Amino acid sequence: MKRIFVIAALVFGTAQFIRPDITVQPSDPATPVNWWVQHHVDEGRAEGNFSNWGELPEKKRKHFAEEAVEFIEAGEMPLPSYTWMHGEAKLNAAQKQALSAFFAGLR
Repeated sequence: MKRIFVIAALVFGTAQFIRPDITVQPSDPATPVNWWVQHHVDEGRAEGNFSNWGELPEKKRKHFAEEAVEFIEAGEMPLPSYTWMHGEAKLNAAQKQALSAFFAGLR
């Protein structure tokens, strides 16, 4: 029993001199999510960019508006992954109705 105690004490004592590296590597806090957000922005603009809305073919504008209504009514817009981090972006019933009516008017 004494031998086990001595061995345990030696192992414990030796472990005190072996230190893992606990430094935090420097990183840019904007980069881990930035590419992901930009991807969503690029996808949205490819479907319907309001900056050049009048230049889009009518068929594409109508398709965008129809899909927007579907996504809003299904609760898929704003994206659940976005509202998870930004709870204030969740739409209430009145906001969903207003957006659906707006996009329905674009059809």
